[in-house]
Amino acid sequence: MWRFFQSRIVGAVMAANIYWKWTPNPYAAGFIGALCAFLVTWILSKAYDLLILRPRKRQNAAFEHRGRDGQLAERSGDLIG
Repeated sequence: MWRFFQSRIVGAVMAANIYWKWTPNPYAAGFIGALCAFLVTWILSKAYDLLILRPRKRQNAAFEHRGRDGQLAERSGDLIG
């Protein structure tokens, strides 16, 4: 999915370069497109990590507890003594 998304970004930048003629060098336009695709992918993956994955990790950490022997036990009554 990410590669398709990245290719669409590069294609959009290349098409915009063809239409508005930002630079006569097609390699520079390709580099700008690849850089934009990388940055957008990086920003979205970091946002997903912060908004979706980290709250789940915190929720799981609050649910789990280590017993006296160091074994991981759930707080749902599995603790002994």
